[in-house]
Amino acid sequence: MAIEFECPSCSETIRVPDAYSGRQGKCPSCNQRLLVPTIPVPDDLPGKGTQLTLPQESTGSVPGASIAAVVPQKAGFVARPRRSRRRPARALVIGIPVIGFLLLLGIIAFSISGNLPDLHGQFSATLLTNRSLPRTVIPWADTGLNADDRELLQTALRDSPERLSSEQMSCQLIGADEGLEVLVTVPSGSAWCVVETATDNNKSLQLWRKRERAQLNAERRAVFLKALKSWCNDKLRQIRGEKVLLDGVTVRDQVALASRLDAFGFAVEGRGDNRVFRPALESDGGLLYFSVPENTVRFSIQGRKSANGQAWFHGEYQVNVTAGQDASPAETGDAPTGDEANDMTPDARGQRPEKPRT
Repeated sequence: MAIEFECPSCSETIRVPDAYSGRQGKCPSCNQRLLVPTIPVPDDLPGKGTQLTLPQESTGSVPGASIAAVVPQKAGFVARPRRSRRRPARALVIGIPVIGFLLLLGIIAFSISGNLPDLHGQFSATLLTNRSLPRTVIPWADTGLNADDRELLQTALRDSPERLSSEQMSCQLIGADEGLEVLVTVPSGSAWCVVETATDNNKSLQLWRKRERAQLNAERRAVFLKALKSWCNDKLRQIRGEKVLLDGVTVRDQVALASRLDAFGFAVEGRGDNRVFRPALESDGGLLYFSVPENTVRFSIQGRKSANGQAWFHGEYQVNVTAGQDASPAETGDAPTGDEANDMTPDARGQRPEKPRT
């Protein structure tokens, strides 16, 4: 059997074996690409060739024309194999983008982790015999109070300072001309432990400070200002006779202590013997002060979490504590030490208190 059809371009009649049903080729007369009409093909039909020279014998199927006249002997019909139209497997369509995305995440994670410093190691520390740390001052401008409220709060806190006491430390907020003075002391049975965190051999922490200090200090100041203004308003209401319950721990941590810390002290806490030690002061030279039990010989410094559960510091340092010594706990050298600091007024001290990092 054969398939007979006309070229859609030159209208010449073409006859090909039915094995070429549905295949593409060229008209032997005008070289126009065309598609052989599709007919059912028997299973036992031989022939898989891709090129065929059309027969030259005459046929009576087309009146007035013969195949030899329609299709020259030199021409041939070129049949092209069918293209596979199978779609790729669904698993490949979905899996390839997923694999690429996971590889990208791995590259990013490796790049970030490769640049992070190794925040682990050991610090040396010393117990001090001094019971109080230098006073610091919170400027009145940070409170946002008007002149009348400022004068009322200053007078009340000068005559009766706000005392925030716990097992670890005692904190006082005292009204002064320059602002709110902050005095922190340790109770009996505890001692100030000064930790050296800025040694030359601790390059990783220096790098961390360089990268994170500005952002963490901005967060610290935001927490500090919010807590300070809230406490001032509540304290003024209390002074005017209203019954207001103050959260002493929040005022101590977020107002008094936050005003005396830098980025590292704000981001960490001490842990030992199932207790948590909050830093009370951080000096410009990287000395960090904790109130710890007098018999403490070792504890760790770890990152603490923000209110939303975010860790501010990803690392851990072991602190080895040595015996106490008589030394001024501040680098300024002009702050009173010992219990006499509790009995001194700003005028009696004759020295200006240290300003906090606010």
